[in-house]
Amino acid sequence: MYIHFTGLFNTFRERGDFMEIQELDDGTIIIKKEGPEISKKRIKVRNLKEWGLKLYYGSVDKTEQYFISTTSHDIGDKYIASGRSYIVSDVIDRELPKNAELSIIIDWEFGELAVKLMMTEDGKEYPIYTISVKDIVENIIKKRKLGAISKAEIRYGKTISIIRQNGECTHGIPLDEVESKFRRIFRSAKKLFKDDITSGEFIYRICGKDSFGYEVYYIEMKVSCYDIIDADVLDRIDKVFAMLK
Repeated sequence: MYIHFTGLFNTFRERGDFMEIQELDDGTIIIKKEGPEISKKRIKVRNLKEWGLKLYYGSVDKTEQYFISTTSHDIGDKYIASGRSYIVSDVIDRELPKNAELSIIIDWEFGELAVKLMMTEDGKEYPIYTISVKDIVENIIKKRKLGAISKAEIRYGKTISIIRQNGECTHGIPLDEVESKFRRIFRSAKKLFKDDITSGEFIYRICGKDSFGYEVYYIEMKVSCYDIIDADVLDRIDKVFAMLK
């Protein structure tokens, strides 16, 4: 790992990742991290639970395979959904057997980014479910009760933006002049990006207080879709924004 310090700001590179911290003329501080592009990612059964999904093995239109449902079923249950016939032979609530692997691909579908769940069984890969990135994020927020993020503006695109602002903050003040809680926010975001974020930006501008004594600020976190659907990462992001109380 290479680290070059320039006072408060630094850059580092590790395992192909590159992170830098910049201060712009308008007082905006940006933490930027560039990591390897992800086209496919392995996940675990516990990830599905965080997303509000349940994994089963059984029959789909008389074909033996894994499948997903948003509702609970017991072994032996038979049901029809979206015109397809399902029979539950097993409820997968822990780890997959060694001959199976679960992965995701994120791509555009019907005008929004969607997570395509793929199952590889004995070397054969097939799709089992598709869910929007937005639905996953909302399910995690609800399940983990992430109050700070629920108050933020979330913009969904290839990169997800989480924004909290108060007032019109056009020119920031130096970091060493802001209140201590804002310095803690910066330090926490810096650690989050170093440890948990694959790629993205943290945009931070603090403008002191207005004439009524209210804090004026603009804070935006941009992260990849693969990062934001990780419930543990989203939980840590929530903790950063929770410091704005």
